[in-house]
Amino acid sequence: MKTDFWFSFYTLISKAGLGSKAETRERRGALMRVDTSEGSGFADLHPWTELGDLPLEKQIESLVSGAPATLAKRSLELAAHDRAARAAKKSLFSDLQIPKSHFLVTDLSAFDSNALDAAAGFTTFKFKLTKAFATELQTLESVASRLQGFRLRFDMNAAFDARSADSVLVQLKQLFGSAIEFVEDPCPYDKATWAKLSQTVPLAYDRPGGGTSDVESEFVIFKPAVQDSASMVAWTKNSRVIVTSYLDHPIGQMGAAFEAARFYKGCAPEVCGLLSQHAYLPNEFSGRMEVSEARLIPSLEEAGIGFADLLEKQNWRRH
Repeated sequence: MKTDFWFSFYTLISKAGLGSKAETRERRGALMRVDTSEGSGFADLHPWTELGDLPLEKQIESLVSGAPATLAKRSLELAAHDRAARAAKKSLFSDLQIPKSHFLVTDLSAFDSNALDAAAGFTTFKFKLTKAFATELQTLESVASRLQGFRLRFDMNAAFDARSADSVLVQLKQLFGSAIEFVEDPCPYDKATWAKLSQTVPLAYDRPGGGTSDVESEFVIFKPAVQDSASMVAWTKNSRVIVTSYLDHPIGQMGAAFEAARFYKGCAPEVCGLLSQHAYLPNEFSGRMEVSEARLIPSLEEAGIGFADLLEKQNWRRH
């Protein structure tokens, strides 16, 4: 089947920091249109070179060469799902319900009572932490009383060594106690170290491999942008699976939402992390995203993942 690749390049600008791994507030990516004899499908291509992804240009080269890199391969697969739904003239979400999400806080220096007010309808917060934890802790202490009744998640992005991570976890536990659902990647994974740290709070491991390994973690974080849904199943035996976006374009978020809805279909879903659009300055795509009671609400009137008119007017370049 002949395949043509078209790309529309974009830049997302974060409102504040994006955690300890982000090197810049400007994030480059490309919307992808895949044309075949069976129709067109759309997806996002948003590499995080800080996390080991190939740069955007290399991702595109890998697609055109027929040997797609991991991120590019997942984008290609998600575009195929979108194409099939568009060809059938039905929403990709017609028989699915997207799980609820946590309220993501990427920069605690910008977190205040106004941000708390914006989280109406949410039951869970996720805070990204950095090595400036002493300052971030002061912010958390100032809003602690208003966080009562919420479930709390923290992401340390493995930016701490084991000793510093232990200190941070103890301080978080003292402040929030059993309200902490988990702390993600407190330090680089080491089985013995994590076993000790998990005695303080539950831990979550980000981006596990395709099959189970010697990693032991109560929670695992899956990102459909780089991991396929089949690889999640092996982890459900010993861990609770949380699906999140890749802090990417709204089109990428819709892909993650589809995979999450499909994964949890027929069972009780976890609270996921699919609502990351507010981490960036608004654009015409994020302005179309409807959220109700912490849940992304897709348009069931549009085929595929939707956004047909916005996708049509993009500046597409063939590769």
